[in-house]
Amino acid sequence: MNLASLREHPYSPSQNLAVLLMTLLGTTLIAVIFWLNGWLTLGENSALELAQATLLILASLLHGERAWRFKIASLEGLIHAGLALLTYSFALRELEIDQFGASEFWAHLENTLRLIGFTLWAGLLIVLMWRIKLIFDNRWLILALPVMQLTLWGGFFYIASWPFDKALFAALSPAGSEFIEEVLELNACIFLFFASLAKSSNQRRCA
Repeated sequence: MNLASLREHPYSPSQNLAVLLMTLLGTTLIAVIFWLNGWLTLGENSALELAQATLLILASLLHGERAWRFKIASLEGLIHAGLALLTYSFALRELEIDQFGASEFWAHLENTLRLIGFTLWAGLLIVLMWRIKLIFDNRWLILALPVMQLTLWGGFFYIASWPFDKALFAALSPAGSEFIEEVLELNACIFLFFASLAKSSNQRRCA
């Protein structure tokens, strides 16, 4: 069975590598300067974590909008729906919503948002199983898409932050390890945000 070639989303700009690299270098440099001068605090719901969550929420909304336009059953729709839920889940991981205030409202809100995420994941997995042959037949095409390449880079930076989260480097102070972890996660979120703007189309035909 032949499918129409993957379409290019009319509102998704082509990825500009120079802008991405400048953004990564600029935000990292600013974070280092702020930290060395004592202007940056670390910990739960700190400025760095709020910046990460903001990028992830924006990425989730952009992926969700594109999934809606492409229709969930299409290959592009599935890609963006999955990435929308991935960035949504990462955002909930970064935010400690139950610590926003003493009221029980925040704890209930966090639990509600997590339940919504779980429900959406369950629904998406059902659709993925229904379209598993389409996905498997086009696995290499999917991985080669700019949107997936940038997402994989984001995942790489998240993985790279893990040793610093566990303070596995004895030469670094706990504060130094935490700072490096947060900066690496911020870079991961920048990659994931740029992925939400990248092309998810290819001129090749799907088998």
